[in-house]
Amino acid sequence: MAYQGGQCVVDVLDERLDLSPLQKIFDDEGICKVFHDCRQDLDALSQRFTRLPRPIFDTQTASMLCEYHDNSVGYSKLVEQFLGVKLNKLLFKRVDWSHRPLSEGKVRYALDDVTYLHELYEVLLGILTTKGRLTWFLEEMANIAEASVDNYDSLLEGMDFFPELGESEAIIARSIIEWREKVARLFNVNRNIVMNSKSVLFATKDFLRSRDEEVLYKYVSGSYLDNLPFSLCDILESSAGRRLGVYKLVDHDKPMLSALLILLNSMCREHGISQKLVASKVELVKLINKIHSNIMHGWRYEFFGCKVEKFIAGKTRLIFSVDNSDGQMRLTVDTKA
Repeated sequence: MAYQGGQCVVDVLDERLDLSPLQKIFDDEGICKVFHDCRQDLDALSQRFTRLPRPIFDTQTASMLCEYHDNSVGYSKLVEQFLGVKLNKLLFKRVDWSHRPLSEGKVRYALDDVTYLHELYEVLLGILTTKGRLTWFLEEMANIAEASVDNYDSLLEGMDFFPELGESEAIIARSIIEWREKVARLFNVNRNIVMNSKSVLFATKDFLRSRDEEVLYKYVSGSYLDNLPFSLCDILESSAGRRLGVYKLVDHDKPMLSALLILLNSMCREHGISQKLVASKVELVKLINKIHSNIMHGWRYEFFGCKVEKFIAGKTRLIFSVDNSDGQMRLTVDTKA
């Protein structure tokens, strides 16, 4: 962690440490706690602290609201873009952080992860304020802070392949995601190092055919599989009887989904807001099927949902055109009554 005038590394895995001073900082509403991609950090902190940090400022979410129309952006890219500092974030990305003692290189890497957060906070806060999106950002931070740490259903729904799953596949995929999250916490590593979303899909298909937990060895390093205190089969058994909302897209809805995806992409490009942050494919499918969707609430409704609502109701139409006046092919979308 970094603070005014210094930095330090706190080994929260050391059971001998008294972490109560940190808890006081987390509870202090007068101190803004700055993270980058805070969700997994909050997940990890929940294992050792009774209350999570409040208030929080996530530099990744901030950048997605004011600079990047596509997907999420990495910490090192932000540091280089706004502060002109190049960080080597690959050196210790896939090492075992549970091994003690931590090497000098790992400590330096950990410090680099937080050293520039305060400067990024100042830059991004200024951009959000200038663009009039600070209220949207604060709303998103409140949503993240209130989200359940163990909301495996939401993690599954956030994956692009979810609308293509049948119910039996969705149950297996959810269990694999729960297994992955528990492994990531146990080894204190990023979930995507354990298993990325594409591997979750492939493992789901393989397990559905074989019902053999050994399929995980195809997609996960053996170091994360040995002597675990839980198994995928245990998680599946505990999920028996669970029903998931499966929003499988039927053929006649696909043209509508395509139109909404084009509208989403066009609006996000125009305003410099992350398409991933505004709406997932799953949320669009929910909307088409008249199922509760977060697109219809808060800042997402103000930015995107109100336009989708009018389009689906037939009150507006989309006009697609290509602008090549400067030699560049562009797709523009306009809504007309």
